[in-house]
Amino acid sequence: MGEIGTIYLRRRISLRKIIFVVFLTVSLVGYFFLFLYTENEKKTNTVEICKIPHLNPYEKSAIKLIKEQTQRKHPTPPQCEVNPTTQFRTDGDTHLIHISKIDTNDQDWRNNLTNDSLFEGNCCYKPFTTTGSKYELKFSPECIQIHQVVTKIPLGYENIQVLCKDSNEELIYRDYFHFFRLNEPIEKTLQKKEDKSRGTGRDFLNIIFLGIDSVAFTNFQRFLPKTRNYLVQNMSAVEFIGLNKVGRGTMENLVPTLSGCSYYNGQTIFPTESEECYLIWEKYTQQGYRTVLSEEQFWLLIYQYMKRDANGKHNMAYENLPFVRGIQNTCTYALYNYGCFEHQLAARVLTDRILQVARKLKGKLYYHHLWSALTSHDVLEFAKYLDNPFHELLTNLTSQNLLNNTVLILNSDHGTVTSEYSRTAEGLIEARVPLLYFVFPDWFESKYKIAMMNLKKNSKGLTSPYDLYQTLNDLVNLDSITDNVLTRRYSSMSQSDQDQTKPEWIKGQSLFLPIPLNRTCEDAGIPDEYCICYSWKQLDDPSRDVRIVKAVSYCLDQMNKRLSSYSKCNHLDLGKIIHGRMSTKNNGEIIYEVTFETVPGNGIFGAVVKVDIDTTRKGFGGTMKYSLVGEIERQNLYGKQSDCLSITMRLAGWIRSACYCR
Repeated sequence: MGEIGTIYLRRRISLRKIIFVVFLTVSLVGYFFLFLYTENEKKTNTVEICKIPHLNPYEKSAIKLIKEQTQRKHPTPPQCEVNPTTQFRTDGDTHLIHISKIDTNDQDWRNNLTNDSLFEGNCCYKPFTTTGSKYELKFSPECIQIHQVVTKIPLGYENIQVLCKDSNEELIYRDYFHFFRLNEPIEKTLQKKEDKSRGTGRDFLNIIFLGIDSVAFTNFQRFLPKTRNYLVQNMSAVEFIGLNKVGRGTMENLVPTLSGCSYYNGQTIFPTESEECYLIWEKYTQQGYRTVLSEEQFWLLIYQYMKRDANGKHNMAYENLPFVRGIQNTCTYALYNYGCFEHQLAARVLTDRILQVARKLKGKLYYHHLWSALTSHDVLEFAKYLDNPFHELLTNLTSQNLLNNTVLILNSDHGTVTSEYSRTAEGLIEARVPLLYFVFPDWFESKYKIAMMNLKKNSKGLTSPYDLYQTLNDLVNLDSITDNVLTRRYSSMSQSDQDQTKPEWIKGQSLFLPIPLNRTCEDAGIPDEYCICYSWKQLDDPSRDVRIVKAVSYCLDQMNKRLSSYSKCNHLDLGKIIHGRMSTKNNGEIIYEVTFETVPGNGIFGAVVKVDIDTTRKGFGGTMKYSLVGEIERQNLYGKQSDCLSITMRLAGWIRSACYCR
């Protein structure tokens, strides 16, 4: 080897040494942070206080009760997709498809479509828009004939109505479809923000937040087995077993999730006079994210509860409210057939939209918030009709590589609270534990080791919607969850807790930070009446137990005091005591959980009552003093029982569920 070759070889060896030293140094620094972080965590995270209850989703008596109630009240499954000879779907992009000749059980059916097959039916489509505050439908005068099985819809059309007639020109099919279209002025504005954000060199993740109304974690396991198995086995989803709801209904749990603030009796509780509750997607908008809101029914829309700007509009780049509200003003199925949006399963309207948005915005930043309620809201067993469309969605997202730079979050607000099963001991617990899953891209865990280590640990402990908000807040800026930054944050957080300098209104903490084992419901912002940590003693015959009888009597007194202000409402008497159990909190307080029926109206109510000893009053050792922990809540449907009240009164929260009109 010549002199030049020797010099070249030495340089190559030296370069390799330098690369090895740099790699070793980076690795050692990373492991040092991990070691330092883990050791610091061990010092403060020692004694587990809350034992998360584990329920068997397939317990025979529970399944039997659930199915019996379905058979009595809703024996007919959703009827919207029963006639494929006149059924249309979209491909999740720009095409309308007649599915009679398409095998939709093939997960790649959307990728194998051709425009060659002729359509033999008598069908056409009309473009339409929505106008006015009531979102009235304004149709094009022309109905464009459908000639092929696969029809491309022009980009200028966002909404279409499909009509089919038989040989006698009688209408036999009507349906509506929405296509996601980009808005050029919005795109121009947001692209400038996105370019500025990407100029920092930071990583970014898109967000798909798929919310499911009234589906508890246990019920998700019970009735969506294909979806759950695919999440856990094929997508390595992180599954949370101890997410504890913080309120009774949707808004009481969604407002904390989306804003970090509390929601009580129809009002958002602002933390301080100078602090407002901003929805999390506003922070994403500032970074150049396209914010998209998709829902399937307008009367339960998150949209109508959330903050508006000076023009009465919400800060969302794209939303399907005009389409949904306009259609449901005219639909035959949507209002009266559970789970249907005309001839489409309601959940499929959302899953198709997820694919539309993911395809159109591929390569762009976006936050997509969806809420599914029509199928699962009222009938506990109807959650099973979500399994096929959700499983199909997950396989499509995976096979089409639409999650490479996206985190998928599945979440619910609570379990079903108005079923007979929800009034059993197991059902009460089940309804308090919503579902929560995170699916991250493959590259994320290798780059954010500590963040993912904490997320996985926290998935086994007590968490709340406030934690989910703080986590969404971290995902806006991934620099906040690098290993070294999380180490500093944890050290700072521990010191703040010791000094008690953290503002009282700040609830929850990011799931990328370690949650202490000794966390209590109070620490997590979970009211006592919903806390799953307590060990309850079931009372054999609560109707004969003097403690339960007195607790129920106290609840009735409180209800009638409030009802006395409404002259149109009946005085309520006790029908029967259904359920009673007791628990002793860590501080020694005794609490009773009761369920009882009132007459007239056969309303079923539940409450948690605290008992103290009042030593200031006469009696041996003092007398028992009762007080409510939280609200007395209706646990069955009340229909039109309170319709004699004005709309304003009916919006006042509790009174709407308790009043039985004279």
